[in-house]
Amino acid sequence: MKTGIAAVGLAAGMLLTPMPASATSGDVAAMGCQTTSAVLTYTSGGTWSRNCSGTYSIGRSATRFSAGGWSGYVTYPAWPDGHREFCDFQSFSIGSTVTSVTLYATKAPWCP
Repeated sequence: MKTGIAAVGLAAGMLLTPMPASATSGDVAAMGCQTTSAVLTYTSGGTWSRNCSGTYSIGRSATRFSAGGWSGYVTYPAWPDGHREFCDFQSFSIGSTVTSVTLYATKAPWCP
């Protein structure tokens, strides 16, 4: 019985021990912010902009995307595979409803 209690206590202790965070290439957790923002220009006017990593739901028609100092991808059905990857300081026309924008906390694996 003591062995069983010790094992449960040991297992519980391991669950409470914090694991070190690691920032690997392509990690999209909200791990960082920077001074430059990614900007999406809406078809109806106005803009969306963010300067912290993460995945953001959009659900609006947009005409243009500018990456700022970010890499990641924009999800929209008009692009052949449904999402368009981007690297730092790229910009491109969209002309479609954007489902989401993902900004990577570190450089995306497809970027040089």
